[in-house]
Amino acid sequence: MPQGEATYEIPRGTRPLREPTYDDLILYQGPENGGVYYNTDTKTAGVVESLLLDCISSPAVYYRYFIETKAGQVRYNIIAVLPDTHNGYSGPPINVAIKLGNKLPDIRVLDVGGDIDPPNYRPGNYMIEIPPGVKPGYYDIDFVFEVNGSLCGHLPCVIHVIE
Repeated sequence: MPQGEATYEIPRGTRPLREPTYDDLILYQGPENGGVYYNTDTKTAGVVESLLLDCISSPAVYYRYFIETKAGQVRYNIIAVLPDTHNGYSGPPINVAIKLGNKLPDIRVLDVGGDIDPPNYRPGNYMIEIPPGVKPGYYDIDFVFEVNGSLCGHLPCVIHVIE
């Protein structure tokens, strides 16, 4: 990744009150594995796995690479970053910061982690607002990952706005 590359903090936001959709975020407070989940299974939501190979810990990232929606909608992307313990990483816990590598003029990305899970807030729960009037087409969001203070890589999220 080039030195001095511009990144942008993702502003905090609040989820709108509306009828639930398949990708809305729900808070599950289980005895051992509580957390934030989609209102459906991860396969239906389109969650994929990718590795950030530019990091010493090669963390695995689980997120939605492709989101199809109409204009005037709100969609969510839960981004989970975990150390790659399958390939022998046994170092210290990783500290992850997620930023944007680009700003789209018509689409907003907001961090809503504190809105849904305030006691255990961590980056990773993002709301994507597609306002009415956005033209149909493909829009690329560039998520930038910093692990333990070092830039680690980029992963795209393609928003396909349909009519």
